[in-house]
Amino acid sequence: MNYLAHNPLLSDYLKRLSLHNRIFTNTPYELVGFVKSGRSLYPVVRQKNINAERAATEQEIYSYMQKLGFAGKGDGEFSNSEYTIKDIKPKNVFVGKDGQVYVVDAEISKSEAIKPDVPHLIEENVTPANTQTEENYAHNSEDIMHEQKNVQLQQAINAYENATKFYYQQLNSTISN
Repeated sequence: MNYLAHNPLLSDYLKRLSLHNRIFTNTPYELVGFVKSGRSLYPVVRQKNINAERAATEQEIYSYMQKLGFAGKGDGEFSNSEYTIKDIKPKNVFVGKDGQVYVVDAEISKSEAIKPDVPHLIEENVTPANTQTEENYAHNSEDIMHEQKNVQLQQAINAYENATKFYYQQLNSTISN
């Protein structure tokens, strides 16, 4: 995730990491720590290595996103009633040697539902994302691990927000005196 281009506030960036981990459970980001550069604080994240066989086709991307409950708007943008995800293009979506689809970079934001305008790319008879399947059960332990990472990210967001409040209180106190 490109931190500086899309997330001027660190807390927003960390929230988007958490959203990515919730939506794309097979490519979670892990917050490793922070690096200070001048007066700025930058997060250090990592993502597991993906043994990619090739870039995903548009058809594979649309099918995958539909399975996750998102409708295509076109030009790599997808939406559901809660989120809009942009830049879901072959340069950011891969098919692994295991046949799974992997999203490695995406721009996620809150949104309004968008109706698909590219119906010819959407598969029919796809199992809805909330339907319990054997695959859902098989990934249960992975989901628990990802949820733990999301909790860690939320803790980092809270710590950052508290540190920022404390810093501004100290700054105001110094100015007042």
